[in-house]
Parts: sequence; C-alpha cells; structure tokens
Amino acid sequence: MKGMIALDIDGTITVHTCKIDPEVVSCFDDLHSQGFTFVFLTGRNFAYAQSILKTFTFPYLLATENGAALFSMPEKKLLETHEMPKKDVVEVAMLFEKQHLDPLLYSGEKRGDFCYFRPQQFPPQEREYLKRLQKLTPSPWVEVQSFSQIDQDTFPLMKGIGTKEQLAPIFQTLQSMPSLHVKLIENPFRRETMCYLLITHAMANKGSALNIAKVHVEKMHDTSVFCIAAGDDFNDLEMLKNAQFAITFENAPQELKNIAHLIAKPASENGIIEALQQASLTLA
Repeated sequence: MKGMIALDIDGTITVHTCKIDPEVVSCFDDLHSQGFTFVFLTGRNFAYAQSILKTFTFPYLLATENGAALFSMPEKKLLETHEMPKKDVVEVAMLFEKQHLDPLLYSGEKRGDFCYFRPQQFPPQEREYLKRLQKLTPSPWVEVQSFSQIDQDTFPLMKGIGTKEQLAPIFQTLQSMPSLHVKLIENPFRRETMCYLLITHAMANKGSALNIAKVHVEKMHDTSVFCIAAGDDFNDLEMLKNAQFAITFENAPQELKNIAHLIAKPASENGIIEALQQASLTLA
C-alpha cells in the first residue's frame, strides 16, 4: 500500500464529455499497480459516475452526490451515507420558488437513482436546457407535481441550476441553515453563465467523505495512509484541505490555488497525469 489518490471527476479527469482519455486511464492503471488506492468523489449521482468510471478494471471507492454516499466498487457496497430529511427538502424548494426557480432532487442509488423534477416550475428557456441535460445523464428522470408526494423520507442531493446572480440569494439563505451543506460551483458542462447549487446534509461533503474513505482504507491495510487529492471547483475545497498533498488546476478558483501544493495544467491538456506523477514522487 503506497498511498491514496482522491479525485474529482468533471474538470479534473474529464473535459466536457462522459469519457476519460486513454492516456489518463493508462496513468491510473500504472499508479494502481504501484500500490495506490483510488477514491473518486463527485457532485453527480451514482449512475453518471459509474458510466464514466466503468473504464477502470481495478477496485476503487466512489463518493457520489457531493459526498452524501460512499461506495466500495465494483461490488457497489454502500459504506456510509448522510441524507437530508424531507422537511428540509420542502423548505429548500420553497426558497427556490420565491426566486422563480426550482431544484432537481435525487433519490440515491439504492432507491433507483431517480432524478425528480417539477417541469411546471421552470421557465421555458430552462426547460429546454433540462431536456438537453437529460440526454447527457443515464439516470431516469421522473416528473412530479410536488416533492412532498414522493414516497421517500430522506434524499442525498438537491441541485439548483441558474446564473450566479439567480442562485446567490438562495445560497446566502441556505448557508445559515446548520442542517445543510451548500456549494455554488460552475456548471461542469461549461454552459455560459450557468452554475450549480449543490445542497446536501450538513455531514455530506467531499472532505468528510474523504476522511471516511481514508479510515476504511487504513483499516483494510492496517497502516496509516498518505493522501493525494485533486479537484477544480469550490466543492473540492474541503477534500483538498483534508489531503496531505493537494493538486488544483490553472483554471481553478483562487481559493483552491491558495491551498494547493501543485497547480497543474487544465484537464483539457490532461494535466492530472503530470501532476500525479510529480506528487507520487513525494512518496518515493
């Protein structure tokens, strides 16, 4: 056991697509053969992450919905989960309605990996965007009239879509709710001016998920683990802080660059390859 490598997906190991460059795959295969354990952490749901990571043949850990659930792969064993109660979901939905917006609501992998949405709450322009988004994601989308009617008591993730200006007042209000964790990030598909607001249980974030993954790996190998982490947006901040070696990218927010040990070339240039090769030398 040489160490642990924790990686965001969108904008870190992929660019605009649902595929990983073969050179990146080869690099990861080589690092795994050297004794590194991989942990992938994403704001997306299980179905989306699995559709991308199916390229890898080695075992790994996977944190989905911004850290709300942690799985051991490929057996899909759920190791840990933190979900929001329905009362919080309903309260958050009301905040969106006041701004003439609406969030997407995710069921979690163990309940079908559905994405619930209320199309009547979205303005026409955003409905067209949702149609395009549905084509890019493998998860089943389910139309509902009300989130309260869903036969489910807890949920891993709510996701708001809009401009930074539209989402800012909701973001500000949600930050004062101690039961929730919220992050405002760029849309990984890089649609101009669009952002995502990721809303989870207070204990669900990539930093907490990384800590849980690290404990799991240390118990499995009966040794302490040195962790290298890489990410490119605000929801990766806690993860980078909790790693012993933090990597971010030239196009990342300044807040991430301020704590990074290494600033890599962007994912469009496969910057993660050289960055991980350099970081792994610290363990040589």
